Amino acid sequence: MNRRDIINEILSKRGRIPPNSQGIDLFNDRANRIEKAAAWFEKNAEKDSICNTELIRYFPIALVSSIEGYFRFSIARLIDKGTPFIERVPELRGVNVNLDAVVAIQSRKISFGEYISHFVSLSNLDEINHAMSTLLNIDFLDRLLSS
Repeated sequence: MNRRDIINEILSKRGRIPPNSQGIDLFNDRANRIEKAAAWFEKNAEKDSICNTELIRYFPIALVSSIEGYFRFSIARLIDKGTPFIERVPELRGVNVNLDAVVAIQSRKISFGEYISHFVSLSNLDEINHAMSTLLNIDFLDRLLSS
């Protein structure tokens, strides 16, 4: 069985992000493209087609993927800012650091934030809330809902 090449996965992901990008800009661009594609699809697709029924299922998946990407980007940036965020990393769930990662981080091939954000679990709202609440030392969802 082949071992995943985590470092190259991270470098590949970084290569898809334009320089000087902000996470919210990336999310907004992607969400706008998804919205335009969905509108075009609704206007031009044959109703009740088996293919259309299958394809329409992918618009929510693309949007959820965009949200996850935004939070991974944000988590990496927070951790890479250093104190106090980096000190809270041990409280995150699902993150283990291996020696290949330590070498890549030490040689500045990847950042610590990129590595951690690659592994932190963000598959549902509770996990997003846990990760952001942990790093920011607030209840993220409560703060978001009260804004």
